[in-house]
Amino acid sequence: MYNFFCINFVKFIANNLFMVNCAETNINPYKPRPDKLWDKRKAIHLFRRTSFGVDLTTIKASLNLDPVSVVNKIVDDARTLPPTAPPSWSNWTLSNYSSNQDIRITQIGSQYMEWNTQWIKDMINNGLRDRMSWFWSQSFCHQTGNLFLSIMDVQISCPFTETCSWQFQDLCV
Repeated sequence: MYNFFCINFVKFIANNLFMVNCAETNINPYKPRPDKLWDKRKAIHLFRRTSFGVDLTTIKASLNLDPVSVVNKIVDDARTLPPTAPPSWSNWTLSNYSSNQDIRITQIGSQYMEWNTQWIKDMINNGLRDRMSWFWSQSFCHQTGNLFLSIMDVQISCPFTETCSWQFQDLCV
């Protein structure tokens, strides 16, 4: 039911949301100039926003490229990452769980922790792709307290991670 609701909610948003460009001016790629240099501070800022930062070698290497190339590389790298494999329990049904409520609660809690730990590792290691998938999944479909929260998190987050939704419309089709 939850998965059905989220999918229909996303379709509803796609069909009924009128996208309004709130930018007051055109959004142009950043081009360094004497008063706005492409420097270490700006590179660090970019990598903090698109990942959880990078090592000094990567920052120094990015300074030898123009900023647009650096951004394109970050996005291209994110798009080509293989998806994280879903855990073995991602398609479980109630019959796969213990009939003992205490054991079942422990199983579900363990699954929830496993998947969330994996997602945190993916965000740290994969940067932009998994940060974007987390953002979109939290924006559209997230609920706590549901019996099958772990399974639904996997079923919902995997498509977000695979597409990373570079375009809002891609998510809603």
